[in-house]
Amino acid sequence: MNKFSDNNNDHRESLLNLSFICLSIAIIIAFFVSNLRTPFMMDDLWYATNLATGEPLHSFSDIIESQIWHYMNWGGRSITHALLQLTLMSGEHMADLLNTCAFVLLGLIASLFVEKKNRIPTFSVTEALLIFSNPDIFHSMLWQAGAVNYVYSSAWILLFIYIYIQSLRRDSEKSVLLTVLIVPLSVITGWSNENMGPAAFCLACLVIFLHWKKKQPIKPWMIIGALGSLIGSALCILAPGNFVRSEFVEAGSLKEILIERFLIMYAALCSWLLPVALIVAVLIAINKKAGNLLKTEDYLILTTAALAYGAMAISPHFPARASFGIMVLLALEAARLLAGLIKENKKATVYVLPLYFVLAVTDILLLTMGG
Repeated sequence: MNKFSDNNNDHRESLLNLSFICLSIAIIIAFFVSNLRTPFMMDDLWYATNLATGEPLHSFSDIIESQIWHYMNWGGRSITHALLQLTLMSGEHMADLLNTCAFVLLGLIASLFVEKKNRIPTFSVTEALLIFSNPDIFHSMLWQAGAVNYVYSSAWILLFIYIYIQSLRRDSEKSVLLTVLIVPLSVITGWSNENMGPAAFCLACLVIFLHWKKKQPIKPWMIIGALGSLIGSALCILAPGNFVRSEFVEAGSLKEILIERFLIMYAALCSWLLPVALIVAVLIAINKKAGNLLKTEDYLILTTAALAYGAMAISPHFPARASFGIMVLLALEAARLLAGLIKENKKATVYVLPLYFVLAVTDILLLTMGG
């Protein structure tokens, strides 16, 4: 009887995973087609030139010259904008393919945060929520400048976060390799954008503190990574170009600026982040009722999302697309909670699959209707 029950559970799990995979492929295809329909436009046309001379990009040296000018005169996102210029040089079709690969890679990295048997549902749900709960699909995922600034950068930022969180679960035997990898990864994590970099630095510090509190060894790579993300964040935020641009963006008395910041933060929380935040809240409540308590990793992911949101208070503007990194963390947490629910309660699959089907169809419609 037990053998029959185990076989039945294995069959149900295989069917569930196959359904997730098929629907995820449909979403990815729709995402790729939407990219094909989106030409280079707006800021893309400016970044397709040598910013210092105004001439079209011809070589990597043009990109270096552009980013030096950009850093001094416009903003500190040198890493993402250099990568943006590389994708623009590759042509529209290659950029569409790269964008799709970055979207898939982001989901794959998210799936590393759970056990192997739960990775397919986690990948699928994360990918689906990145579209479903996205307040500005076009400017954060389809527009080339937005895709590189948010989808691409979120992939390596999430990898940085994963490396630190997984260190709490098991002691890495590849400490030397991590030390080598963490140097460039930490710097580009901090140097990516103004809110996720500092949030990642705080996450690294929190993990180091937890290692110290539990009397676990604090490896050199942990300290190096924290310092690297701090240095990268400083390079991004303190770029002379940020101060030059702020003169054109923000004006008014301190009181007016503070009121405007409060209203922007309130709007971001209640509008742009509300759908995915509600999904997380509902899943936490369901898991709690089922006896599944939040783990340390859950608290760290949610704390990092909160820090990334709070960091936007110092930004002179907070467009909807800037909430993408926060949304990634919340979508990841929702996927983790759902995967845990499926693991503990096999009957949950009866409800999960139809809901995911509706979610996937909604995503496809959102993408085919132009984002």
